[in-house]
Amino acid sequence: MAGLKNSKDRMKRDRDSLFTHFLARTVSIRITPQIAKTAIFPLHVTLAGLFVGLLAAWQASQSNWINFLIAAIFIETAHIFDCIDGELARLTNRGNPFAAAMDPITDRIKDIFIIFASLIQAVNASIFGWQDQIIYKLAFFTVSIWTFYMYIVDAFLNPKRKKKGTTNRIYIGLYDLFIYGAIFFLLLDIFEYFIIYVFSMSTIGGVIQIFRLRKFSKEL
Repeated sequence: MAGLKNSKDRMKRDRDSLFTHFLARTVSIRITPQIAKTAIFPLHVTLAGLFVGLLAAWQASQSNWINFLIAAIFIETAHIFDCIDGELARLTNRGNPFAAAMDPITDRIKDIFIIFASLIQAVNASIFGWQDQIIYKLAFFTVSIWTFYMYIVDAFLNPKRKKKGTTNRIYIGLYDLFIYGAIFFLLLDIFEYFIIYVFSMSTIGGVIQIFRLRKFSKEL
């Protein structure tokens, strides 16, 4: 029992987002110790998560609720893999700078393909009676703003927060809202509107994070 508790302590992150903490981390912390007994490296898990995420996007691009259900399961599975790779690195010290750099890159690839899947659904449904060109432009700006937002978070805010030594904090993050928003829209069979949701969320979040970045820069 003490060994299990010690493993959990070593796998913990200093900060964790609310939905990930309760919906994904509760599963990943039970799987990671078993994977640690094998020769699997964190990068292997990251790449497996990328593959599952791309499968999720492909399923989400289909026009059938069963495909949407499968896509939702795959999105959550990929998210759990995203938890496992970091836990495995902290538990086994098998991580390396290349694997750490690949983690956010593969996340953005998954995000972009999920947004593109929503684009396909939006075009097929002709949401709000918009012309296809308008929806394509919306997708372009959505991907750009969302990638910009996550770049600020991954490259600037998260490293600065770690330097400040913030520990054991549970917060609500936009990436959580992206993952579980996609699942929500899929299960309700309204995935064609997910692109509107991401555009709105990332636009507001991007402005907020720019101000937060300015605040962190002044404090450090």
